[in-house]
Amino acid sequence: MSEVEMETWENPTNSRVVLKKFNAKGELTDQLFGGRTKIHLTPQERRINQELAAMPSQDMFQNGMLCPVRLVDDEDDTLALAANPNNLPESEMVALIKGNLKGLKAKLEDITNVLTLQRMVEIAKEMDASVSKVTALSDRLDSLAESEVRVDADADEMKLPGFRFRPL
Repeated sequence: MSEVEMETWENPTNSRVVLKKFNAKGELTDQLFGGRTKIHLTPQERRINQELAAMPSQDMFQNGMLCPVRLVDDEDDTLALAANPNNLPESEMVALIKGNLKGLKAKLEDITNVLTLQRMVEIAKEMDASVSKVTALSDRLDSLAESEVRVDADADEMKLPGFRFRPL
């Protein structure tokens, strides 16, 4: 029996994620992964989890929630996954922040995930990056966050552009 190649993904956040994986009996089961851990799964398992996302923006393998560490080279979607701007490994984030402001701003236009930008802001602050770089990151984060549901723990309502929800 041939050995199936595994992909390695990293959960760079403190959040836990649940993924479908095949157990030893070949049954699809839920498996919980903690924050800041590496996750090993087959390309087939990844695709199953991608198909379960309600919307493309909720696909953890595309939105930056999970970052690729090692992908299987001969898979059809490997290049697209590796080129996804939301899947930046921390080392690439550091390199962007250390680079020039113009290059950083150009790359920020391609990033569409709030989690990725939040990680970049945290890294920039930890690196003691220039005010202009932290501001560029924060401005891009704010522009994306405005289009998402906003819940303020101290407020009596949840805001979505054009709508207002109040608790019952």
